[in-house]
Amino acid sequence: MTEADDRFCTSAYVRKRYGDVSDMWLWRRLHDDSGFPRPMIDGLLADLGPAWPWHRGYVCGVSVAYCADGGIRAHYFPLRHPDTNNFDRAQVFAWLIEAERQAGARAA
Repeated sequence: MTEADDRFCTSAYVRKRYGDVSDMWLWRRLHDDSGFPRPMIDGLLADLGPAWPWHRGYVCGVSVAYCADGGIRAHYFPLRHPDTNNFDRAQVFAWLIEAERQAGARAA
């Protein structure tokens, strides 16, 4: 659903953002049921910061890093990437909340 004050990105910008995809690829994603996000001007382009806190964008993935075995481990969990096996958002956020709760308990 769009609103009167929505500002959309140009197709050239969106095609480049997704790896120089074709116009047809973009058209299919916008018209299928894949859940592909509408290409609206995001907060970073408008100097407003990330758009997701004010419901103008999405958290597309979560990156975590932690110390283990004398080094730093890092993982990325895609949540809303097109043409990707995304992780379940509810499970990822529940895991993040629990990890943060446990980290806070250890720091106290």
